[in-house]
Amino acid sequence: MELPGMDPKLLNLRNGTPDIDLCKRLVKIDLYSMPESASTRVDPWHCAPDALDALADECEPTPKSDDDNEQENTPSSCIQSLPPELLRLIFSQFIGDRCLGLVHTDPIWTLLKVCRIWRGVAHELPTLWNRIDTYTPARATFASRNPSKSIDRMLEARLTLDAYLARSHDQPLDLRISLHPWDGWEHILKRLWAERHRWESVTFLGVGLKMLQDVMRDGDDAGFPMLQQFNWLVSSSNDITARLPFLPAPNLHRLTLAGEVRPSRLALPWSQITHYAGPGISCRNTLILSLMPNLEVCALQGNGMRHGTEDLEVHELPRLRVLGLAWHHPHTCLPFIVAPALEKVIVTAPEFTLPGSLFSFIQRSGGANVTTLSVYYDMSPVSTFNIIQACPNLRTLVLRQSPEFALLATLVEDSVMHLFSLLADARPALLSGLEVLKIAPAPVLSDEDEEEEIARAMHLAGHLASLEPRHLQNVELYVGDVKGTRYYLDEVYKDLAARANVTVHATAELRFSDDFEELSSGLMWKDQ
Repeated sequence: MELPGMDPKLLNLRNGTPDIDLCKRLVKIDLYSMPESASTRVDPWHCAPDALDALADECEPTPKSDDDNEQENTPSSCIQSLPPELLRLIFSQFIGDRCLGLVHTDPIWTLLKVCRIWRGVAHELPTLWNRIDTYTPARATFASRNPSKSIDRMLEARLTLDAYLARSHDQPLDLRISLHPWDGWEHILKRLWAERHRWESVTFLGVGLKMLQDVMRDGDDAGFPMLQQFNWLVSSSNDITARLPFLPAPNLHRLTLAGEVRPSRLALPWSQITHYAGPGISCRNTLILSLMPNLEVCALQGNGMRHGTEDLEVHELPRLRVLGLAWHHPHTCLPFIVAPALEKVIVTAPEFTLPGSLFSFIQRSGGANVTTLSVYYDMSPVSTFNIIQACPNLRTLVLRQSPEFALLATLVEDSVMHLFSLLADARPALLSGLEVLKIAPAPVLSDEDEEEEIARAMHLAGHLASLEPRHLQNVELYVGDVKGTRYYLDEVYKDLAARANVTVHATAELRFSDDFEELSSGLMWKDQ
């Protein structure tokens, strides 16, 4: 039986790669065309996983008669004929990289309520069940207003977690573990702690540190043989009264820490860490970066420093290639590190004092290896110009305007030296090797101000495109949907295209590569 409008080859994996978008549409069609009884007869709050499976048997669609051709050709009636190989692909696309919640209202349970075939395939696919999130914000409300419901839902969470762990078989686990001081929550922690040999990525968040310490005292010292990424986002990290051992962890190399943390309380293989996001200085004025001599990618976020830094020594990070500066004074540790192998610098913190510190850091480290630079062009233009001068081999330059400073400039009407003018008047060899230029004026600018910024940006692009030898191949300008801007840009395009073979893109949103997004979030990392 074929689905209407569907290529029969897509039903057989041997004949080619299935259409991913079509798979997603099939899932959406069938889930929304389930019989009403499947969603109304099941009370997910009070059903154990096996009980829900049993009820799912009763929810199977009634077979259609052969005479009803119209119903027979509907997607909901023939989706059961899809081969298991295609169903596995559909389910994987349906789940994506989303974590499963500890409730029976999670969409994963919808797959089990369609029919026996779907449930069988889902049970046999362990990668559907190995990403688990224990965060459940509604429980705090139930714990205070209705203790009996809180007990029921805690039991439901335990049963659901057991089902996820059983159906994931021996697959590596990707976990977000919430720490709560609620009665009964220690059972959730103990169950996950017993599976620590399967942890591949784990994120801790919440406030229940005492309970976690009690749980970690139990068990052997088998360690964390599969752990690769560790994210410690716990509030009030200073409440740790004893060292928390996350050793041995021979494969751990990605680490995220919250703003206030005492590294001495976390037993981690610091020398293994190659990717790090978090503060550079701890609340006890420990230079955290000095603990990671093999660091390659770093996103500085926040600052735990509470006192002066007079006693800190300068440390060299010989392998650091990518540095991101995010929010809340991330540059306070820059005077105490040297990175001779630095290749990328990405700034997302709109702080006025940052460019001066960054310039000193790059000058001290040597900017000859820096090929990618992303900065705000309206914060201390002279210091930013000095940063660019200190990186003679730039290939990619991203210049953004800070909304806060752009708005302040319009209110104060203070005339400052513009970075674009400094670059246009600089010596020809300064950016002669530039290949990619991205410029993003702030969206808060008025039509007149934005057109002025665009004119400056395009003048700079035209100047750089005319330098010999001509390396600049791609100019991307990011502007909002301002009245009159599109027509104005068309005229600018013509003028710039007449000077050099440059491709210019105008969009309403500045989109960066995966490195930039990961450096900004600081939670997930890919190989740089």
